[in-house]
Amino acid sequence: MLYEGFDANWEAGLDLARQRWNEENYKFITCKKPADFVPSQMHDITVCMETAEHLPTSDLESYVQIMRQWTKEYCFVTVPNEKGIIFLTKYIIKKIKGEKGPDLDYTLTELLLTVTGNLSQVARVEGGHKGFDYKNLLLLLERYFRVVSVDAIPFGKLPRSLSFTIGIVLAPKII
Repeated sequence: MLYEGFDANWEAGLDLARQRWNEENYKFITCKKPADFVPSQMHDITVCMETAEHLPTSDLESYVQIMRQWTKEYCFVTVPNEKGIIFLTKYIIKKIKGEKGPDLDYTLTELLLTVTGNLSQVARVEGGHKGFDYKNLLLLLERYFRVVSVDAIPFGKLPRSLSFTIGIVLAPKII
């Protein structure tokens, strides 16, 4: 069985994986644009964890199409919940910790829009979380996959609005 991992390697995740799983049936490929995302074979399961929110909007559909093309059975996707009370909680914690960056540069209006879930009116920060709405991602995924479930992670019994992470289970549509 072959395992392939694709990642931009911004935080050295692929380097760590290469060290840990230095075996023939493990391949780790640096992938920074859709053209880099070329699996060597179909896979029963594909996983996209905490990635979609970082992809440029212009590249997102290409990545989804490639995931669909190379997935036989299921695709698992996780993304952060970046709206509502959960967003506000994360935002306040980051501000208290003194974190900086474009993901934290909100006008008061943008902050209120994000807390109330009106992300369509918040400018998206390419490569970051600001303006990312998992519901828009779901609409795109539904073009290529059948949505099996959408759950709160790690506490599936909680409403999604109270979850830090959203887990999506997909099955490929017959194209």
